[in-house]
Amino acid sequence: MSDLQLPDDPAAREAATEPAAQEAAAEPAAQPAPAPPPDAVARFRSFLAGPLRPIHLNVLAALCAGWVLLEFLAHKVGGPFSVLAAQLWMMGWVAVIASILWRFVRDFVSDFIEGNWTTLVAMPLLFFLLVRAAADFDKVVIGQDALQQIKAGLDSFRVSDWNYTGTAFLGYPNRQYVLAALAPLLFGRTLGALQAGFAYPFFLAILALFSALRATARAENLPRSLPAVACLSFLVFPYVTEYYLYFEHTLFPLCFLTMAIAFWLRLRVRPSLLPALGLLWTVVMLAGCYTPALGALALIVAVTGARSLHFARRKEGVASGIQAALCLAAAGFMGIGAFLARRGDIAAPRTEEVSGSLEAALEGYRIFFLNRPAVFAGILAIPIALWIILSLAGRLG
Repeated sequence: MSDLQLPDDPAAREAATEPAAQEAAAEPAAQPAPAPPPDAVARFRSFLAGPLRPIHLNVLAALCAGWVLLEFLAHKVGGPFSVLAAQLWMMGWVAVIASILWRFVRDFVSDFIEGNWTTLVAMPLLFFLLVRAAADFDKVVIGQDALQQIKAGLDSFRVSDWNYTGTAFLGYPNRQYVLAALAPLLFGRTLGALQAGFAYPFFLAILALFSALRATARAENLPRSLPAVACLSFLVFPYVTEYYLYFEHTLFPLCFLTMAIAFWLRLRVRPSLLPALGLLWTVVMLAGCYTPALGALALIVAVTGARSLHFARRKEGVASGIQAALCLAAAGFMGIGAFLARRGDIAAPRTEEVSGSLEAALEGYRIFFLNRPAVFAGILAIPIALWIILSLAGRLG
């Protein structure tokens, strides 16, 4: 029998293999290799999009307080404070654009895979109608106001702080014209670039609202057609269709308030730091927009303040603190935008101005409710008014 062969007897064979078995048992079992730690980018993304924790509240509160202080110093002192505030604001705009586009593309591709034909038909149709209207020179209004606003924005790039705290056309804040001038700055001084400069914030607002409503519909088991139908409904409001075709700053308050609503909905559906930062940026932008934007800031103060109290009653400290930080930031920027910006569109009211404002308000209500005089049908005025009241009262869910 060769040395490499085991004996034929079973007992002898077992005795021969026992030492090898004991030696194998004595060796520790191979452990799986530990997972590599996440890289810095993955950790940063997890921090931005992960569930809210006390550290997120600390970061947001510090950023809100710091940004309000920086805005105050930019208006009162200027110099490096104004340059830093302008750069922070512009970096925030780039981040907002990237966030909106990335989320919309992801949602649209997901709807394509799922066969959600409402989205696949309605959203391209909406943008086709908007672009088609912009190319119809029988409807488009390109006046001297828009040209002066774009020129003010282009001239801003000649100074280090882009005239961040300054005013331009008729004393309105210059900040909004800087954003509008980005398209002519990048693509040349053409009619299409001028239109794009005033239109692209509106397009981004629609995309942001679509993604936010899609997330809300899925979280609350609402119809999948809701986001696209809601975006199409923009075309039934005469203010939107009329001032979109003006291609000037009058549509900016609606654009950035819509973005604020979108970020607020995302914060409500999936609380994380990212939508809170987006909402904070829109607050900064609204403080430097056409006059009605200050009213939009007041609405944000009211809503975030109410949500903060709601979470406080439920003993949800982090959520309450997030809303409170945004509420105080909105109040701070509203005060700075109204009283420190040296804007020419607001002033301390005199008695005759108050009475004139009341008369104008009554005239507006007559147009809205009675359709006298009006250039559009007012049959939806009552349902719209009821919807607004019930929504603000929290009766619609």
